[in-house]
Amino acid sequence: SAFFNAIQNMSKTYSLNGDSHMIKNMEWGAVSYLSHSKYGTCTGGKCIEVGINNNSNYITGCGSIAGSGSSSTCNIYDTTNGILASTTQNIYGVYDMVGGSTEFIMGNMVNTNGNFYNSKDGFSEALDLKYYDNYTYDSSSFITHSRGKLGDATKETLKTFGNNYGGWYNNWAYFPCQNIPWFVRGGSYSHGLNTGLFRFDWSAGDSNVTASTRAVLVSNK
Repeated sequence: SAFFNAIQNMSKTYSLNGDSHMIKNMEWGAVSYLSHSKYGTCTGGKCIEVGINNNSNYITGCGSIAGSGSSSTCNIYDTTNGILASTTQNIYGVYDMVGGSTEFIMGNMVNTNGNFYNSKDGFSEALDLKYYDNYTYDSSSFITHSRGKLGDATKETLKTFGNNYGGWYNNWAYFPCQNIPWFVRGGSYSHGLNTGLFRFDWSAGDSNVTASTRAVLVSNK
């Protein structure tokens, strides 16, 4: 909720001509798919995995080869290795979507009544549906992948349904379930081979010093 409210206030604080909101699960999926196309990392029908920000000091814009282990060194964004962490493999792409810090995403599993499920996230009331994507409730299983949505890069990117490493490039594929209703994406600098654009995981939404998020700005023009 602290991230959500701070980003919501950006449009007022900076007099933006539009809406500022915390990134939704579908929006993460959209960037992921654009990256995995001819507009991103694919040439001649062959795609490569976006590299990881493996810097253990949480410095933004660092990069390395996909699957690399953590390092205190930062290959900055415009170097040979740094540019690998861009979603377009050049300096105009989106950085830090793989590794760095795990990112809170506005994707929420509904409760048993089919309503907004707030756990330890600090929200005092249900949010406007335009600010989050909701998913079917499950009481115990984190691998009921049929709950995914086409377009959010959680469902159609699975090689194996019902497998926690079933995603593209062996990325983690954990769905929210009871008491942990929120999605997190991207993984941490320390997750190596199991992190990536198509990784998804769970969270109760509570404070986490190793997690971050990102803002989405939508113009009114």
